[in-house]
Amino acid sequence: MARYVLDIADPGKRKLFDQLLKELDFVEVVNIFKTGKKAQVALEVMEAMEDVKAHLTGRKKLKSAKQLLDEL
Repeated sequence: MARYVLDIADPGKRKLFDQLLKELDFVEVVNIFKTGKKAQVALEVMEAMEDVKAHLTGRKKLKSAKQLLDEL
């Protein structure tokens, strides 16, 4: 599975893109965020979850809680 995050600035093109996605039976739209704080938070959470998945599979080493606390 691949995940894409897109920013579509033109409202007219956004409607066209939404219609196109509805026609593709192999694409699952998980969520659509409008601009603003929710979109930024969602993107950061998705990136963090990808880091966790990479850590669990051994592809990435994350800092320990002690290392994080030591940085404060």
